[in-house]
Amino acid sequence: MPCYYVPIKTKEEIIKDLEDKIISRQVNVLKDAYGNLIFDGWREEDRGRLHDVCAAAFIMAHGSFEARQMILAAGFDQQELIAAHSH
Repeated sequence: MPCYYVPIKTKEEIIKDLEDKIISRQVNVLKDAYGNLIFDGWREEDRGRLHDVCAAAFIMAHGSFEARQMILAAGFDQQELIAAHSH
């Protein structure tokens, strides 16, 4: 039986995929009951063990204009994400 190797994606590739899904509205940017950012629809197998706020902070620093605007439209700003992202 052949062995199928699936290469692990880099953080940048994972976040680029997330950005594409945000822009195409396959993933929604929401606030949970505690005011935390969540990416509704971002599947566990797609996230590469990245937390939502980590991915959002990366998008705000390096991501596309469209994805940043969709995060801002959900009621978050860059300072909130920086304060919530602690590593």
